[in-house]
Amino acid sequence: MSKDKNTGKRGPWSREDKSYIVENCQLLDYKDIAAHLNRDPIYVKQYIERTLGKKTTKGRAILNAEYNIKQSQIWKELEQEFTANELRTFLYHWERIVAQFKEDVLPTEELQIIDMIKLELLMGRALRNQRQSMDMINEAAKELEGIKELDVTQRDFQRMEALERIIGFHRGAAESLTKEHNELLARKMTLMKDLKGTRSERIKRIEDSKETFMGWVTNLIQNRALRVELGDYMEKMRIAIDVEKIRLMEPHKYMDGTIDCPLLTEETLQYIEDKEKAE
Repeated sequence: MSKDKNTGKRGPWSREDKSYIVENCQLLDYKDIAAHLNRDPIYVKQYIERTLGKKTTKGRAILNAEYNIKQSQIWKELEQEFTANELRTFLYHWERIVAQFKEDVLPTEELQIIDMIKLELLMGRALRNQRQSMDMINEAAKELEGIKELDVTQRDFQRMEALERIIGFHRGAAESLTKEHNELLARKMTLMKDLKGTRSERIKRIEDSKETFMGWVTNLIQNRALRVELGDYMEKMRIAIDVEKIRLMEPHKYMDGTIDCPLLTEETLQYIEDKEKAE
């Protein structure tokens, strides 16, 4: 029998509940978290173990933000696409990014995160290959320089020609890898913007949440284009309201045969009187 008393509310986890658990599961005992959230301790314990990780003997959780990706079909594909060291790097980035989003990741966002980390790994692979090319260039250039320092009669011209070909080949490879890295970086930044994961996007969300009425008024005073745009919109709305008011002042025949003005006010009577005089 479990030692935990089966008390507290149950049901779906709210976003606030999930955030609190993620932020405190490594600091607090799951029973303390349950007391704070007014949740069943068993329910909290199960959530921590199944979703976030496994608890220690002290009741705290070791975050396992692999987020069940190792149990998914995607992981089998990743194992065929990347080396063991790259997969460890993948899990490192996956853990941190999922934690940043407070474990609130939808399936489409999950695919975006996976693609973004793939691009990061491919960028790292391109840089490693570029470094290898630069090392080959430096070694070949050093050997070539040594041969050139010899007397002409002692130079190995075939070796010099081979070294020059090696240098040319690896310079072209390095340039190609630099271009590939820049393309991957651009694609990665696009994905990060789509995920609202860049610093500028985070700051924008924070600033938007802090926007006050006085701040909006200040922006309106300083932004002439915005004033003109809003003024045009308000004037169009005023004209539309006047046109609709006139339409509702006109007599209307209802389905039961009666004729009446939908908008019957003192202004309507004055409008009908003025219209009859004009006629």
